[in-house]
Amino acid sequence: MSARPLFPHLHALIGESIDLLPVDIAERVEALLDDPKDLLPALLARMDGRDAADGRRLEAQGLSPAQAATMAGLSRTLAGLNALMQVLHAAEAAREQGGAHQQLSPDVVDGLLLGARELARYARQQLE
Repeated sequence: MSARPLFPHLHALIGESIDLLPVDIAERVEALLDDPKDLLPALLARMDGRDAADGRRLEAQGLSPAQAATMAGLSRTLAGLNALMQVLHAAEAAREQGGAHQQLSPDVVDGLLLGARELARYARQQLE
């Protein structure tokens, strides 16, 4: 078994929780923390809303920054909707096949359905 690399800057921020992070992510964060003057531009670039659900930057040819942000927002919204639908599908399978202790309460299912409806409504609005 190989030793896990040390990340002193990240360890100073989050302590032993660093062990919960995958090494590749810890390396990227440590690299940013190692040279803080590069940190603010990197954070601002991530905050402009043009990152899709898979983390790819949407800068298709012919799209304005606002259009790219809308497309990225739709990508993230649909990823969230997909996750909610998977949870609802699992809840339905548990309702049909599982015991009483394996089922979500009706209030939780209603909340998931309302969340899914709102995500779908938001996506529809963005396409109008």
